[in-house]
Order: sequence, then structure tokens, then C-alpha cells
Amino acid sequence: MRQPKKPLKPRIGRPPLAPGARRDRQLNILMKMEERQAFIDEAHQTGRSVSEHVMRYLRTMREHQDIWDDLAELQQARADIAKRIMLERGWTRFPAEPFGEMLWSPLPAWSSFISDDEANAPMPDIMVSADVRRAVEGILIVFNVPKERRGLIAQAFFKALKGRIPNTATKQARQGAA
Repeated sequence: MRQPKKPLKPRIGRPPLAPGARRDRQLNILMKMEERQAFIDEAHQTGRSVSEHVMRYLRTMREHQDIWDDLAELQQARADIAKRIMLERGWTRFPAEPFGEMLWSPLPAWSSFISDDEANAPMPDIMVSADVRRAVEGILIVFNVPKERRGLIAQAFFKALKGRIPNTATKQARQGAA
């Protein structure tokens, strides 16, 4: 006599999908803790899971990519027009290694602010703040000035600056005499 077949036990877990059926895939990304927390907070505010919120955000960005591309083109066009106008008005180009190309004004920076009399007047001592010193140091670093020469160049810069800043006491005396 034949034994009846035993009933199969149901499998534990998710039932297998049919071949070729879509399967969602996981994507792992690294982000700063503040960015991650922002996504978590926004997801809680909208009542979505973090995955749903991030996917909605990414889909929206992809849908509007053409707008971002148009905006980038408009910004580049504005920059090109401004550059063309500056070159037509006498600005000159010069290479600046870390930045590519820079434009230089045809007029000295002080020309519209200081008269010849003021430029030749005796100057008071210049007090330079730590922020200004750090900014000058940063500029010298960007232009790869060797460390041992930075101090000398900074001193020369401040000495030249002293020769170009108007003497406010002389200017006030002139205004009082007028």
C-alpha cells in the first residue's frame, strides 16, 4: 500500500518573485550627520519614511534638471556678457593659476578716491587687524609664495598701502579751511 504524500510546509520569509519581476535595489550613500538629520526631520514632518522622502526628493530633482541646466546656461551667459563689456572698456586678461583667468582694471584702484595731493601727503601709521593679516597670508598661500618670503611681501604690501591711503587729518584740515 502506498503512503499518502506529506503536505509541504509553508516556506518562511518573502515568497519568491517570478523571473524578470522588478526588484527594488538598495543604494547606500555617505552624507554628513546634519544632512541626514535634516532628511529624517523632513520625513517625519511629511509623514513619510526616510526612504520615501529621499526618493521623492531625488525624483523631483531629476524632473526639474532641465530647469537647473537652463539656469546654469543663463548664469554663464551673464558672466560672458559682463566679461565682454569689461574687456571692451579696457580691462586686461592675465592668467591666475589656481583660478584660470582674471581681469584687471585699466585704472589704479585708488584713482577715483584719492587726489594727487592726498596721495603725496604724509601718512599716519596703519593699524592692521589680525583678520587683514590672515587674509593677506591666505592670498600669498593661494599664489604659492614660499613661506620664508611671505612676511617680507606682506610688509611691502602694507608699506605700499600706507602710501596710497588718504590722510584723513589732512583731508579734514582742507575741508575746514574751505
